[in-house]
Amino acid sequence: MNWREYEQEVFEELRRRYPDALVTRDTTLPGRMSQTSRQIDVLIEAHVFDTPIRIVVDAKRHGRSLDVNDVESFVSMIADVGAHRGLLVSSSGYTAAAAARAHRETNQDIELDVLTLEELKHLQGTLALPFSGAHGVVLPAPFGWVVDAQRREGAVACLYQRGYDLQAAGQAKEWMYLNFWHKDSDAPDLDGLLKLQSKTLHDATISYFPGVERRDARTAIRLAEVPGCPTPEYTGFVEFSDFIFFAVLFTTPEMSKRNVRKLREILRTVVPMTVRHV
Repeated sequence: MNWREYEQEVFEELRRRYPDALVTRDTTLPGRMSQTSRQIDVLIEAHVFDTPIRIVVDAKRHGRSLDVNDVESFVSMIADVGAHRGLLVSSSGYTAAAAARAHRETNQDIELDVLTLEELKHLQGTLALPFSGAHGVVLPAPFGWVVDAQRREGAVACLYQRGYDLQAAGQAKEWMYLNFWHKDSDAPDLDGLLKLQSKTLHDATISYFPGVERRDARTAIRLAEVPGCPTPEYTGFVEFSDFIFFAVLFTTPEMSKRNVRKLREILRTVVPMTVRHV
């Protein structure tokens, strides 16, 4: 396979993964800082509800593994063209340091991932159908994260950075868990659930933020800062007609802007479903 065939295969895979987006191969974007045109192997232009998302993809066909320098050069290009996300797809793998550099980019307005074409083709856990009783949701994982569908006490599923397991994600202090509330007399709506849960957070400093705009559901985000806990706790709620879905995010303050953006993405994209048990 030559480099053109490799780029075409990456392009076809991304077009399959983003069926509702405009996916363009071998295009250019103006550089805001360089004041020159920048060549883009694959450009993905999508919308998450009313929010435009621009993803720049670089298909690297090298005889060596991608390293930190490759990632840093890519970061500069993403910033120059004003993209929100960047994806490096390597034909020859990548070093652990390259993956760490991509995942720990300090510019929280940019999200990065690095993987091989085979990983892109066979990546698992990017979409889940978590449920509780008769209620469930269709849940796309945020960019660069995967869904761990193993049920644990108090959680129907967890999410964390691709390449981690739950223990490593906990050590990095960047992960989420998901759960449901079935509306009842104790909490018949979102206000009731917030009031009920506040009783277990009596030592915490609690503040609320606007959720995301949805035509079909009410949303909210709560920040709870508990003395002695290693990270703040952000919880996003989506109130559907019969149940409330919520995702609890643990993140360091340094990475909170980026990770709360992932939480908001979940609130925008999660879709309710009814589960029939046979």
